[in-house]
Amino acid sequence: MDRTFIGSYEFEVGEWPGGRCDRMFWYPGAATTGGRDGLVLSISPAEGRAWLGVFAPQGSSARGASGAVALPDQRTLAVLSNGTVYRVAADDPVQWEEPSVGGVTDPVIAEDLDLVLFVEYTTVLAYGCGGLAWHTEPLVWDDLQALRLEGDVLHLEGFDAPLNEIVPFSLDLRTGRSPDAPYPGRRVRRVN
Repeated sequence: MDRTFIGSYEFEVGEWPGGRCDRMFWYPGAATTGGRDGLVLSISPAEGRAWLGVFAPQGSSARGASGAVALPDQRTLAVLSNGTVYRVAADDPVQWEEPSVGGVTDPVIAEDLDLVLFVEYTTVLAYGCGGLAWHTEPLVWDDLQALRLEGDVLHLEGFDAPLNEIVPFSLDLRTGRSPDAPYPGRRVRRVN
């Protein structure tokens, strides 16, 4: 769990602290009548009523992370359930989206840039103060891993199919572009 960008709400992974909850939502869908098992998160906004979310994974991923992270807009948070990422408004549980259906490792927090990065198998998603800042095209063929953050550069590694090996490269977090990623179509999809 990461609260670096926490706004006017609190969240905890685990059971509802006061017994049965009258505001429960199951994801995907934000259904109120039940759904599949998943990561349980209690959310208490400063304005409005507390609620409990059950976030189901969309598949099984050996590398998939589980937990929650406050996003830079200070109103939404990302919930990871075995690599599936849900973005949900703390004060309105029916405002949600599913940016990634699986394979996401622990988020990378770039506090100086107001970004939270989600590393998938081949791409990186970046959330900033205005929501989704950018989403790269594929950078590698598979096995993308974040190694370290240095200022506004994220160092990664991933599988290069023509070489048949794992290779290191970098990603400029200001632009979402990589000068040396091995995948041939390494562009960025601008969102904002």
